[in-house]
Amino acid sequence: MSTDGRSGSAVNEDAPKTAAETASQPWKILIAGGNAELHERARRALTGCDFFGRPPQLFSARSGPETLELILRHPDTALLIADTWMEHERAGLDAVEAIRGNLRQHRMRIVLCTEAGAPAPAHEFIVRHDVHDYTGRAELTDQKLVTLARSALGHFHQLAVLERTRADLREVLDANDKVHAELVSAMADAVSTRPSEAGNHLRRVAEYARLLAGLAGLDEETADLLYRAAPLHDTGKLGIPDSVLNKAGEHTDEESRVMRTHARLGQEMLARHDTPVLQAAAIVAGEHHERWDGRGYPNGYRGEQIHIFGRITALADVFDALCHARCYKEAWPLKRTLEYLREERGARFDPNLVDLFMANLDQFVAIYSRLTDPPLMH
Repeated sequence: MSTDGRSGSAVNEDAPKTAAETASQPWKILIAGGNAELHERARRALTGCDFFGRPPQLFSARSGPETLELILRHPDTALLIADTWMEHERAGLDAVEAIRGNLRQHRMRIVLCTEAGAPAPAHEFIVRHDVHDYTGRAELTDQKLVTLARSALGHFHQLAVLERTRADLREVLDANDKVHAELVSAMADAVSTRPSEAGNHLRRVAEYARLLAGLAGLDEETADLLYRAAPLHDTGKLGIPDSVLNKAGEHTDEESRVMRTHARLGQEMLARHDTPVLQAAAIVAGEHHERWDGRGYPNGYRGEQIHIFGRITALADVFDALCHARCYKEAWPLKRTLEYLREERGARFDPNLVDLFMANLDQFVAIYSRLTDPPLMH
């Protein structure tokens, strides 16, 4: 058993290394098998070779347990050349199963060989455990060993580069997600400063929307996207004059026309950005005043022409707005609000969503009760 190299606890093989860290390091190659000739042949063929500018560093194991022990000590092993026969006829295959399973070593390349006449591993085994190559031991000439090593190490290098690229991409995406979350939060805060959106209205609408989306069969990721987009449904109100937005009495026809422009304004403001959250928010802003019967605005969509995000947010928004006081209205009692939702089932609102809402009313009331508003300041 070779003892060169560092010992100690296993290191995560998936931790990405920089090009500078790997370029100066030798390729770690483990030869495993009970046949002495395999080890001698591998050392003769590979010692002194140069693979992509890096020399090999060879280790030897004579049994399955010794193979696993060495891999634990050298988790950055790039290539395992293993005989299926070690202490018993399946020892090499058992070691491969443990390497890919218990040790979670997925990048390491594995070449299997066996003596003439021994049964070959099943095709399903080769595929499931990502075996790079399989050959008879007698066929492992010096040239074959060099060729296999070059192919396997090239593949290992490509996987390492791919993993580093993925890690870099995850870092960029995580940073972008943080920026997008801060942007959405800032925009929602800006909308919430308008008196017409006081208190926790936006938070409640987001919670209602996510809950209703799940009940309607949307997957968790889509429901979460709506949760993040829903607070921006009234972004267009940033473009509405305060004299119209906060008027205590009824609007004139002209004021109503101005007020209705907030849906299209919000859609246009948000649609300029190509992030998933803001694209979803553009849909919500533009369609949450459409009606199931086609009498809504700004496009007069009807039924399922209205995006599910718009239909869900419409119900969540109206329920919350009616239940809570504003500077221009008193809060409706819950009973009266529910009667209105039933009356507008199939007219203003998607009937299926109203049914889901009513059937799960206790969950919506729990959100309503948890996210209460502070007292209105007059």
